[in-house]
Formats: sequence, C-alpha cells, structure tokens
Amino acid sequence: MKGTEMTDTNKALKDMVAELSMDIARKSEKMDFGALSNLLHDDYTAINFDGRMHDKQDRLAEWRNQEFKPSSVKIQDIKVRPLGDTVVVTGICSVKASYKGEDMSADYRFSQTFKHKDSVALSATTKREDLLLWHSTATKVV
Repeated sequence: MKGTEMTDTNKALKDMVAELSMDIARKSEKMDFGALSNLLHDDYTAINFDGRMHDKQDRLAEWRNQEFKPSSVKIQDIKVRPLGDTVVVTGICSVKASYKGEDMSADYRFSQTFKHKDSVALSATTKREDLLLWHSTATKVV
C-alpha cells in the first residue's frame, strides 16, 4: 500500500507543477506582471534563448518595458521530475512574439527549476512554489 501512496503523491505533485508551468506560460502571454512577480523566486535566474542572463528584477523590467511582446505562448511535451525540495520541468514552449521589435517566434526547448518557498520540502499539498531558474534554447523540434 505504501508504494501506491507514494506513486499517488508523486503523480499529484507532478500534475500540480505541470499546471504551474503552463500557468506561467498563460500569464506570460497576457503579461500579468503581478502574478508573474509572485511566481518568481527572489533568487530567480533566467538564461534566455540568446544567452543573456537575467535576475528577477531584470526580467520584470523587461516585461514592464514591453521589450517582450507575446501574441501566443504555449507549452507542450512537458516532463516533470521531483528531486527533493525542488522540481525540474522540461518541455517545448512555442512562442509567437517579438523582442525589442525583432520577431523571435520559434519553438524553444526549456528547463525550469522550482523550489518551494522557504525551502520546505515539496509535497502534493504544497501551496506555493517559486520558479528559481529558467533556461531556453531556440531549436528546431524534430
């Protein structure tokens, strides 16, 4: 019975974090600054498709200044792996957008690392996870 409980808990956690990842995509598409700010860990780091690194304040400023203008942000092929008090998410993010006036529409392979707020171990009942790290690479998805 114990193995089944662990599997059920693990599935619930994976489902919750997958939904959180998709929610970030939806909020990015709508440029919901308040919600996005709340989802980013204070130590958030992003490595963009073009190799630039951002911290939380850089990313929020970029969004507020409308340097990134999305018309569509969709997540697919998502995989979620719990690892202690963190969860790693990988997938493909299909983006239709411009960045500083240049078209950047493409499919991006991405990885996200979520860490529970206040470093409390993640569980299926966790109410708050923060996105700690985001990395994306433009790629032709085969």
